[in-house]
Amino acid sequence: MSTRLNSPDSEGVLHYVTLNIRERKTVFNRPEYASMILDLLRFECDRHPATLVAYVAMPDHLHFLFGPRDGKVARFLSRLKPNATRNIDALAAQNNRDKERQWLAEKGKRELWQDGKYSLPIYSPQWIREKIEYIHNNPVRAGLVESPSDFLHSSFGAYFPESGHQPPVKVDLVELF
Repeated sequence: MSTRLNSPDSEGVLHYVTLNIRERKTVFNRPEYASMILDLLRFECDRHPATLVAYVAMPDHLHFLFGPRDGKVARFLSRLKPNATRNIDALAAQNNRDKERQWLAEKGKRELWQDGKYSLPIYSPQWIREKIEYIHNNPVRAGLVESPSDFLHSSFGAYFPESGHQPPVKVDLVELF
């Protein structure tokens, strides 16, 4: 598996990350899988530790904006990705989803994610705001919902509590304006 990142590790900087599901399978269409990845993302942020600013679990990929305290993005992702694969495999086994388990194992060892990672350091408050808005509007642009508040697997409601959307996991809010 490649460990290439599009940005170097940078302490004290937020990083915008995109992880794609292998073959762009719509794994996170299953609510229990989307919930698992977000719970795991929060768990890994608490364990690493890292600030989790925004996220969305799209059917075939994950976007998040976070800041590992030590700046080591690659190390954080080297924990998140295999743990997510193991958890998806365990959920598939628990629910007798043999085809999903076979798909995970097609490449030899079980693998959920497309090879590689995309990480971009975000330096300015304006760019942070733009990335948060991009993350939250991704389901609208993809035609999945009419409004960001309609998509269950995002942090939108943390920034807009008046929307009534309850984010599935806690974020570490940043000032948007």
